[in-house]
Amino acid sequence: MSGINRTVSGFSSLGAAACLTLLAVALASPASADDLNTTTCSSQQVMSSIQKNDPMIWGRINGDPAMEQELRTGLDVVLAAPAGQRQQEINKLEQTLGEQKWSGLSDDIMNSSTGPIGRAINNCHAV
Repeated sequence: MSGINRTVSGFSSLGAAACLTLLAVALASPASADDLNTTTCSSQQVMSSIQKNDPMIWGRINGDPAMEQELRTGLDVVLAAPAGQRQQEINKLEQTLGEQKWSGLSDDIMNSSTGPIGRAINNCHAV
């Protein structure tokens, strides 16, 4: 019987260790989120990511050809600047796109965790 208890105890310890490892992996977050200042994504990858991962936003963009062109052109300009030196172009893009077009969908379209463009950038390598 003591052999069975040791085996059960061994499985319990192994199970607890496995659970703790999985929990640590699940709770771990990336060291830093990708954003327009640092991304290596192309404007096409960002647009594809919006289309795939944010259909409501894509519907708004796709339904307004002028907005779609402004976004594509703006992303091209931002991404042409060296990484880490894009903030001025990002600010211009935010002004060009205008907050009113995004009302009800996002408070900050570029925010890396809650903004539609920020989320697209974080997901663009998966597209």
